[in-house]
Amino acid sequence: MTEPPAELADWQKRFSADRPVLAREADRLGRRDFAETVAAAVKGWKGRDSLVIAIYGPWGSGKTSVKNMIVDALREAKDGPLVAEFNPWQFGNRERLSEAFFDQIGISLGKGDAGSKEKRRRLLNKWRRYTAYLKAGGGLLDTASKPLAWVLFVLAILFGSTFFLPGLAWMFVGASVLLAALLRWSSGVAAATSDLFAVGVDTGRRTLAEVKDDMAAELKGLSSPVLVVVDDLDRLSPKDAVEMFQLIKANADLPNLVYLTLFDRDTLAKSIAKVLEVDGGAYLEKIVQVGFDIPVAEKASLDRILFEKLDEVLAQEPVGQRFDTKRWGNLFLGGLQPYFKTLRDVHRFISTLSFHVAVFRGKGAFEVNPVDLIALEVLRVFEPAVYRAIASSRDLLIPKIPFRSDNDGARRSAIQVIVDKAPEERRKQAQEIFKQLFPTAEWAFGGYTYGATFDDGWVRDLRVCSSDMFDRFFHLAIPKGDIPQGEIEAIIQAMGDRGRLRSIFADLSARNLLNIALDRLEAYKETLPLDNAVPFVTALFDIGDRLPRERGRMGETSPATNANRIIYWYLKRLPDQRARAEILLQALRETNGIDLPVQFVALEEQTDKKKAEQGEEILVSDEDLAALKGACLEKIRAAAAGGRLADAPNLQMMLWRWKALAGPEEPRGYCDQLVRTPEGALRLARAFLQASWSHSVGDHVGSEHWYVRLGDLEQLVDWETMERSLEGTEVPSLSAEDGRAVEAFRKAVRRRRAGKPDREMYHSGDDEE
Repeated sequence: MTEPPAELADWQKRFSADRPVLAREADRLGRRDFAETVAAAVKGWKGRDSLVIAIYGPWGSGKTSVKNMIVDALREAKDGPLVAEFNPWQFGNRERLSEAFFDQIGISLGKGDAGSKEKRRRLLNKWRRYTAYLKAGGGLLDTASKPLAWVLFVLAILFGSTFFLPGLAWMFVGASVLLAALLRWSSGVAAATSDLFAVGVDTGRRTLAEVKDDMAAELKGLSSPVLVVVDDLDRLSPKDAVEMFQLIKANADLPNLVYLTLFDRDTLAKSIAKVLEVDGGAYLEKIVQVGFDIPVAEKASLDRILFEKLDEVLAQEPVGQRFDTKRWGNLFLGGLQPYFKTLRDVHRFISTLSFHVAVFRGKGAFEVNPVDLIALEVLRVFEPAVYRAIASSRDLLIPKIPFRSDNDGARRSAIQVIVDKAPEERRKQAQEIFKQLFPTAEWAFGGYTYGATFDDGWVRDLRVCSSDMFDRFFHLAIPKGDIPQGEIEAIIQAMGDRGRLRSIFADLSARNLLNIALDRLEAYKETLPLDNAVPFVTALFDIGDRLPRERGRMGETSPATNANRIIYWYLKRLPDQRARAEILLQALRETNGIDLPVQFVALEEQTDKKKAEQGEEILVSDEDLAALKGACLEKIRAAAAGGRLADAPNLQMMLWRWKALAGPEEPRGYCDQLVRTPEGALRLARAFLQASWSHSVGDHVGSEHWYVRLGDLEQLVDWETMERSLEGTEVPSLSAEDGRAVEAFRKAVRRRRAGKPDREMYHSGDDEE
């Protein structure tokens, strides 16, 4: 048999079977005194008739635990009563519960200490005679009642349809079945009658009343009562539950018999009403002499047990790392606490929570926020309708625009519908849990409006209200295309080791997860440790050439943009401008990447100029920026001389930066050489290929359009030379991207020769030449 994963095996150890306590020493809910008081009352019972005690409580309230403590106290007491435990639920498949009931009491009487051996034997024999009389009579009545169904069946055969067999054939079959039924029935009646006569002979042909009186006299002589414990009555079918109470009622006048029954009063009253068509509550009052409601569990004790079990779960590495004690306290007192009313509630919740914790325990990290997981698990267990509504409302709860409109009544109503799925008596606490889980929707209940600036913190804390984390909580796995939290934390731990970082980034790139990793890492840009800035920034510059080229789709952020933001906001936390510049300059000179460092410095030049005009702080001084630009120019020239520049993922940007830093002659000379071969011309066409999108009215999906602006190309190269180099290139033999580049270039040439202007962006008719 295959062993379960370590995480799930650990969960199995914490799985709770919701077993009741077996002895008073195990009591943790303050019910021991109650159990011992009931036990003392039973032990001291001296009444002539039997006593029927009932302990009322809903399912899960701990009735069986209280019963076990009562029995434990009685068995420990000197001269305590004989205890006969009977759980009718365990005999649910037996044809007659009464037989099981009498058998169990008889077995207990035979094992008990009722004085001398002879006295015990005499008591047991009389109990057997009494119960045999009841069983035999009941068996005869039961057997005699069965032929009616057979007769009806045979009549249907004899006088039924003749679609398939002739009438005589049907009559023959019917007569055969009837004969077999009568033979079987008559043998059953004969056996039951024989049993009844045998009892009569054995008892000297005495009546049931006489046998019962004899049994009562024997029981009256006991020095202590017999306790008959009947548990789980409310789990029986209505018919079986009524039969059990009729048994108790029929034997309630036997002395020294004390019945301890345990059930949910409302459930059993409904069963009695359904079967007997009487007032079930009034019926119970006629049978039960003493009734107790099970003591309500002490709230402090229940909370303590819950917290202890939560501590066990959260103590596992690394589950508790993001456990916010203050937030947990607000959430528990504000919404979670009322759901834990019984110990069964605690066991049920902890078992399922332990399973989900095992699912999310990754290598070196816990994949979700533990407080959010606890809150969602409470909703899943106790408010499943609310939980399901949340799981299917991602776009409603995590909108792309994270701010509200005062007039957005439709969204407000939709959010309210989710909370309204909780019953009215629990709606307030469900709403509080909901608000704590989804601050983005708090405004719908008159609360605070949160903006996009909070999202980074929610991502870092692995909160369900983050767009990056929501699906994890409901898929119970890392969604396809996502990255485990352990790998993000591995990046952070490796910040001081450039080689290790490069290895991690290379592995992520090979798995097509580098984009996701940078997007996730951006949330940490203002919290990353500053001790190892040079290796961290250098490693990011190193992987820039691995990043896919941005195509400018609306609403998407390119990986390069994420990387630039990480570097900018990370360095911005350093108060010294000079220190920032030294880190950048060292990283730029040491990196073997070219695309990202050149792009970063270009963006910084643009943003610093705007900030300086507005009087805002800039990342580096003008003097240091000039040094960075000079280092970029050196890298571009070295890449061009070494043949690497043509392979740069963002060649067009490199050429423009070269022109901006050194003037037009150097990049133009480079491009003139490049386009002399078909391969070089193809690379340049691909570098200047651009995309745009268009949407028609009613479209759900836009159309992508590719084009090349000849006016841009001719600033760096003679496009006619480029055209001649590509003249023999056949598009079908090229890759999809190269084919698009060649077609877009040729289309741009035809437009120029037709006197049409270059395309600025797509509009209707642009594809016409």
